[in-house]
Amino acid sequence: AMRSGGDHVTAHWAFRLLGGTDAGTLSCGFLTKRRGWDSRQSRRPSFSVVACLEGAARYSDASGQHEVHPGQLFFRFSGRPHSLEITAVPWRECWISLGEPIERLLIAAGLITYVEPVRAGTMTPAWLDEMAGEVDALRSAGEADLPLHLVRLQGLLLQMIAPPMRGGLDLARRRLAPAL
Repeated sequence: AMRSGGDHVTAHWAFRLLGGTDAGTLSCGFLTKRRGWDSRQSRRPSFSVVACLEGAARYSDASGQHEVHPGQLFFRFSGRPHSLEITAVPWRECWISLGEPIERLLIAAGLITYVEPVRAGTMTPAWLDEMAGEVDALRSAGEADLPLHLVRLQGLLLQMIAPPMRGGLDLARRRLAPAL
C-alpha cells in the first residue's frame, strides 16, 4: 500500500469546469471504494489518470483486460468504453481528470497510447501531499484562478506518468515543448 504523511485517501476531491464545458474539466482527488464494479463499459467526456494506492482491480477496454495493483495507474480515455472491477479492498485511488484536449496532446507527444492503458506510475509521499494540497486549493479557487490550477494539474499528471519512461520528466518536457 502507498501511504503518505497524512491520510489523504478518503473522499477528498474537487471538480471544476474551466470555460463551462467538458473540455475544461479540472478534477482531482482521493477516494476509497468498495469491492465490485466501479464502472461497466462506461464512457466519460474527459480524460483521467487514476492511480491505485491500495487494493487491486481489473481494468478492461478495447486493448484487453489488465490487472491493476498499488503503484500502477490506468487511463480513462475520453469517449472510449472501459470497465473497472475492484477485486481487493480496501481500494484507494487518486486521480486527475482534465479535458479531452489534454489527452490528444499527450498522445501526439507519444507520452500515452490507447494500447497501454495500465502501467507503472510514481506517486511518492511528497507527490501525494502536493496532490492533497491541490485538491483543497482547486476546491476554493476563484474562477479567475482556474487556468493556474489547470497548469498545476498538468504538472502533477506529468509527474505521475513520466518517471517510468526512459529519461523521465525531462523527456516528457522535451516531447511536449513542440506541441505547446
